[in-house]
Amino acid sequence: MRIQTITAALAIVAGAGLLAVPTASAAPYTNCDVDQAALALRGEESTVFDQINRMRADAGLKAVTHSDVMARPAEWASNDSAARGVSPADHVDTLGRDIKTRFGQCGVPTNAPKIAEINFYGTGVEPADAMRFWANSPGHRAIILDGALNKVGVSVIYQGERRHWTVTFAADTAAPAPTPAPAATVTRSNLTGAAHQTEFDSLVAQGYRISDIQVTGGNDPRYSSTWVRNDGRAWQARHGLDSAVYQREFDTLLAQGYRLTLVRGYEVNGTSRFVGIWERNDGRAWQARHDITVAAFDATAAQLSGQGYRLVHEHRYTVQSKTYVAAVWNK
Repeated sequence: MRIQTITAALAIVAGAGLLAVPTASAAPYTNCDVDQAALALRGEESTVFDQINRMRADAGLKAVTHSDVMARPAEWASNDSAARGVSPADHVDTLGRDIKTRFGQCGVPTNAPKIAEINFYGTGVEPADAMRFWANSPGHRAIILDGALNKVGVSVIYQGERRHWTVTFAADTAAPAPTPAPAATVTRSNLTGAAHQTEFDSLVAQGYRISDIQVTGGNDPRYSSTWVRNDGRAWQARHGLDSAVYQREFDTLLAQGYRLTLVRGYEVNGTSRFVGIWERNDGRAWQARHDITVAAFDATAAQLSGQGYRLVHEHRYTVQSKTYVAAVWNK
């Protein structure tokens, strides 16, 4: 058995833009007429394609994809090599075209970020011979194991007992789908306390802050909330607190410079519970009350109004059939 081999060539092309690799029918061709049916993998071509992907898998790389776009220049090059009896070491075809020119005239996008070609020929050779040579040649192996190259075309042309192999490679020029912009507002409804906490943690990690929360009372309270993209402000929120714990959290956050913006009460097993939202105070004067009767609220509202405070939040809730009020005033 006589085997003749040639060197690998790799052309790197800087692309100003990203375009999807077009289908074969969409591209104009110049001196690249081939049998359309020959572009599909067949016989020994499938074997080489599979072995290339096996090499890549062993190296921890993603598989390459065979495409008609890449198969066209491979098919033309193998036919051209068979016609002259050798596969050129410099990858210049009989029309004087190098890899970049031939790829472009065969329909590969000219702005492909990276292209490459390897070839092999010999008498009485098998796919294993081609793969063995490429795997043991540093230049060829580097091309096969280039993670940026993910589209290929594989072609073998028979010339009597001689086979001419060409494998073309390109980086996929398809622009990645744009990441959808996060929603400006998201809502969650009818969540248990545990589920609300899970969603709370997830949405905070995604850059949201809670802007409203409502609770249905009873033995199994359910939480519904509205979230907006955080604009950078510091904030805090609490839920499921009884009156005493709520007061302690209120005092702690007040000492840390936070201002209450929303408070709602609800009944659980005959006692009051609270949810609250705080933001870092911007210097304004403010007042808040919770668990006060309607009469106490009316008196407080009148007093604070006389001091220049404006009611900005009021919530009435019932505990053991008695109505209470939680409220916030700003000056």
